[in-house]
Amino acid sequence: MTSYSIELNDKIQSFKCPHCGEESKTVWGWVAKNSSAHAVYYASLMTGHQDTSARLAVSIGGWGEEDLSKRKWAFIEARPTADSYE
Repeated sequence: MTSYSIELNDKIQSFKCPHCGEESKTVWGWVAKNSSAHAVYYASLMTGHQDTSARLAVSIGGWGEEDLSKRKWAFIEARPTADSYE
């Protein structure tokens, strides 16, 4: 049976946005499949922007291989609105 686990990283790092120079926060960690690296995630909270947002990027597979076509990724961004989010 396949088992997955997520490494939760409590080391939050600040960074300056390359576009506007405002400070934001990021954290990253691994997703393991059967105790081996399977994916990496990057989560950012863009606090310094006029439009605050949470961003999540997940990259799956292709580890140690030069053929990057085997690597898949997804990016999700959520922004608060007056009564919900988009």
